[in-house]
Amino acid sequence: MEQEHSREGLIKPRWYDGPLYGWFFDPLEREKEKIVSCFVEPEARVLDAPSGTGALSFALAKKAKEVVGVDASSRMLAFARKRKAVRAAGNVSFVEGDITALPKSLKGPFDFGVISLFLHEVDEPSRVAALTGVASLCKKVVICDYAAPQPFLPGLFNTAVEYVIGGPGNFPFYRDFLKRGGTCGLAERCGLVVLGKKTDRSGGREYCLLGHPAEN
Repeated sequence: MEQEHSREGLIKPRWYDGPLYGWFFDPLEREKEKIVSCFVEPEARVLDAPSGTGALSFALAKKAKEVVGVDASSRMLAFARKRKAVRAAGNVSFVEGDITALPKSLKGPFDFGVISLFLHEVDEPSRVAALTGVASLCKKVVICDYAAPQPFLPGLFNTAVEYVIGGPGNFPFYRDFLKRGGTCGLAERCGLVVLGKKTDRSGGREYCLLGHPAEN
């Protein structure tokens, strides 16, 4: 829930960007940080996009050689950079940019790209652009997003959260993401293969490790 894309691809800031997201939502995401970290190998070069408040970037930096976070929200980036200064995380950097059109200044290859809780918030062309763009720079991609289909009780909760917090403008994207088969469906449409998969304790979120078919 880091930024909102309209169907024209424009990015709009959200009311919870920055400190509010960091103080309220980040403490709820410890399980996500642990699971994503399990997929990333030690001493890897990692692209985290979108990076939001930087919480996942800092968690990955504990085992990665370098982490580059990309986000389009100026408020998210400002908060992440303040955190970096406090943490003195020398192997983490943040770049302003749109994941659906990654900055040309990014130099690959990265060993891993991470896309966390973003793909369900945008339309199908933006999902394809985001995943293919990250995959073009990364040897492997780790995606954290909603499982498709959703389990019954967690699904009711997640659906309510997406409608209330994400807003009615975002809700059709969430429903479309699930209808199209979630991460696995998108990976197939983008020509990537699923190398590994985990779910969280509730079964409502799915973590997929994707790779390029020529390398497997």
